[in-house]
Amino acid sequence: METVYLDNAATTRVQPETADFVRFFMTEGYFNIGASYPPASALAARVADARKFIAESMGARADELYFTGGATEANNLILRGAIRAKNKTLIVTDGEHASVYNTAQTLKSAYTVKFAPLKRDGRVDADKLLALTDENTALVSVIHVNNETGAVNDIAALCRAVKAKNPACLFHSDGVQAFAKLPINVKDAGVDFYTVSGHKAGAPKGIAALYMKKGVHLNPLITGGGQENGVRAGTENVPGIMGFYRALRDNAECTMHNAEWNGHFSLRLPVKDCPSKENSPTKKEKSVEDFLSGNAELSPQLKDNAQCAMRNAQLSDNAECAMHNAQIKDQSELLNSQFSILNSKTATVDCGLCTVHCEKSELLNSQFSILNSKTATVDCGLCTVDCKADKLKQLLRNSGLPLKFNGGEPSAQSPYITSVSFVGLRAETLSNLCAERGVIIGLGSACAASKEGNRVLAAMGLTRPEIDGNIRISFCAGTTDGEIERAAAVIIDCARKLLNA
Repeated sequence: METVYLDNAATTRVQPETADFVRFFMTEGYFNIGASYPPASALAARVADARKFIAESMGARADELYFTGGATEANNLILRGAIRAKNKTLIVTDGEHASVYNTAQTLKSAYTVKFAPLKRDGRVDADKLLALTDENTALVSVIHVNNETGAVNDIAALCRAVKAKNPACLFHSDGVQAFAKLPINVKDAGVDFYTVSGHKAGAPKGIAALYMKKGVHLNPLITGGGQENGVRAGTENVPGIMGFYRALRDNAECTMHNAEWNGHFSLRLPVKDCPSKENSPTKKEKSVEDFLSGNAELSPQLKDNAQCAMRNAQLSDNAECAMHNAQIKDQSELLNSQFSILNSKTATVDCGLCTVHCEKSELLNSQFSILNSKTATVDCGLCTVDCKADKLKQLLRNSGLPLKFNGGEPSAQSPYITSVSFVGLRAETLSNLCAERGVIIGLGSACAASKEGNRVLAAMGLTRPEIDGNIRISFCAGTTDGEIERAAAVIIDCARKLLNA
């Protein structure tokens, strides 16, 4: 029996296609992009394209995106490097990830550090945050989506309010649990810094990025060869960067949830069949340099994966399959607009290796119906993430077990994270019992799961029994309806056995 993995807020699986793509940049495209010989220069161009794509995925420019070894490093870089004057104030919320919260604790000797409290739904108390903000406040950090509960902070509104009170104040948001899941445009939000992580979005571990608005500066933590424009020295992690790019390109859920990005859409739809010979690119043997410059396929040992990566060539033959499960929710209206790809006149489907061009900018020569909802998605044969969370909650509620869902209204919650407390149970015991039956659920942040209690839940006002019995269930775009049903059945059965023990 296959494992049902529902701890995607801790980390996500790297898909085989992404892993093979990364492998190429470890075994053939392995050059140091700082070198001057042609293969290295060609590889540097591919990295530049990847940087541009990732940046534009959050509404940023390529020269505003900096790669780091992880979001923890990026958050430390911002908190330790953004404040340049003494006698200044740093404000973070009680709902921050440990990489922000604990870092702020260590900075108390250098700055005045204030902690903004949470409301019972897990969001920061905006009024109290603003009350803490004054003319000495140099940096405010507010997590976008809480990693424990999925509570969503309105960072655009909070940023506007903070800057209205102190225009010189910098604003940072940890977007690790939001990026590639919820709509985000850093320009519209007005933030100065935004951090994202690859392994929370289907990329390998060890790659992350920070957005820094043009004109804003950081004192680097790591100095050396001047990579990343001097912000973060060290040889670039090319396999990680390219894996991050590939994971985002393959993430149809990401691109559909981000329908508001720059006023256009980017889509990659999984389909059943590989392209026919007529629609496939001519196969030729190409050099590594040609591939790195974007004009050739993978090396021979990866040709099978290249064929799978090109499955999107026959979009018109598979549109019905890919679109059949679009969910129309309460009073949603279909948008009467054309579906444009990457804001260009030529629609493209990019497998990351080569590009299949459509002759028209209208996908499938028709208008593409998109749901008029903030979380409208096309899930390509699966129910939407919203539906997955709703279904799980309903199944657990129907069990009659003593449980409590933590968080607020659905509009203020990420559908990817569900926090639920089984009162009277020890969450660790329940999690271990479920794992023995092939269902993996989390206990909250993996960075703090081994520690006693839960700082974020306590800040929300949960009781000790509610904290002790809390589990975190987190989904990905590939979680199926069947997995939800099986997980719910196992969780309910294990909880009942523990309560009756």
